[in-house]
Amino acid sequence: MSPRTLAHRRPAVHPERKYLTADGSPATPDVPEDAEDTSPSRMFALARREQILDAAAAAFAEHGYHGVSVRTLASTIGISHPGLLHHFPTKTSILSAVIDRLEDRAQSALDEDLDAMPGRDETIRGIVDFYDPGSHLIQLLATLDSEGVSSEYPERMRSARLRRVHEHIIERRLAQLAEDGGVRPRHSPAFAARAFLSLVMGYATRERTVRTMQDDVHGDAPRAELRRALELFLRE
Repeated sequence: MSPRTLAHRRPAVHPERKYLTADGSPATPDVPEDAEDTSPSRMFALARREQILDAAAAAFAEHGYHGVSVRTLASTIGISHPGLLHHFPTKTSILSAVIDRLEDRAQSALDEDLDAMPGRDETIRGIVDFYDPGSHLIQLLATLDSEGVSSEYPERMRSARLRRVHEHIIERRLAQLAEDGGVRPRHSPAFAARAFLSLVMGYATRERTVRTMQDDVHGDAPRAELRRALELFLRE
């Protein structure tokens, strides 16, 4: 399946976006029938849903999918267990909606106009900023990606595809530089993207393990090291 294919699911947040099919052609996803409902009760339900997903994303990033219970999540938000189940009937449905949001974020990055891409230094800065190992986005991606090694993880295929999508996002930016001779000949943009994202995921784990045991003063700031790693694939 093409890494640009995110049109298989219902777009909960961006029904107007032009999602792409496997062959790269535009596909208009189905829009929920109640998408135009702006009644107070509907708006409250949507706000509550987003509150649940915010809390779930934070909990999954810290504890993993299997380390979070629906009851604990409801207690964290301050609602009853039945109240949470009114919005999401199962923990798997919560996870699915969290991944929906991650896919929306990835789709936004795929939709960026490559013709407007900046030069070498700006591209490096943009990649490092987006893939900051300490950010909530990358912490969540790394945790769910690691959960995917278990056959009991219900969204392992979507997590794996999401990783491929992010590899593709990085590859596209490096391929743009390669057209102007900005990538070292011995490294393909695809290889550089896979290697860089693997390093990002490793650093995200390191931020939660090794970093917690370090003193305040240290010389291994992850963003700086990611920049140096990315520069290994590029010409001056």
